[in-house]
Amino acid sequence: MKKKISTKLLKSIIETDFLLFAGPENMKLKSLKSFNSSNLGKDTVYTLEIFELVKTLKQFIRFLQFVSKYDSKCLHVCSSSKQTLAFLSKYIQENSLKDLITVQNSFTKVKSSAAKLETLLLLEEPLKAHRNVFKKLFEESILIVNKINSKVESNNFGTYKIFNNMLDFKKLIFLVVLIDKILLKKD
Repeated sequence: MKKKISTKLLKSIIETDFLLFAGPENMKLKSLKSFNSSNLGKDTVYTLEIFELVKTLKQFIRFLQFVSKYDSKCLHVCSSSKQTLAFLSKYIQENSLKDLITVQNSFTKVKSSAAKLETLLLLEEPLKAHRNVFKKLFEESILIVNKINSKVESNNFGTYKIFNNMLDFKKLIFLVVLIDKILLKKD
């Protein structure tokens, strides 16, 4: 009996340009195996390797499914972009996610809530930029960290990472809707 393969995730990745990364030509990016590039004017458009991207997105989906099983949970989302923070705050307030997600502009301002499970999602912020980061994580009982950024990092410090640019609103909307659908899913 053949199992039908769902292509919804792949179709969403293509429709939201999550597969593409545009930016200035960067020699570090050329050294990565997962990029194909083409020049269009000033910026270079990089095509991310589809299998690596789907793998990291599936890890993120599994992470969200794990978090959604807990009754008492909190996902801390940190970004240094004011536009990203404003969009996230507005979306969270209007879609009854304010009890599940907190939004901060800096990882150092994360305050522990009464949740049993606390997790952290860093958007366009590398983890190594913060002093005493591991001490802060353990103090706040944050044991799972996900990052989505376009920084080339040699060490991910045991975190899950998706390489992409979250300053693009089309990609940010895709991510927020994905989080919304999984965290609010009723079993």
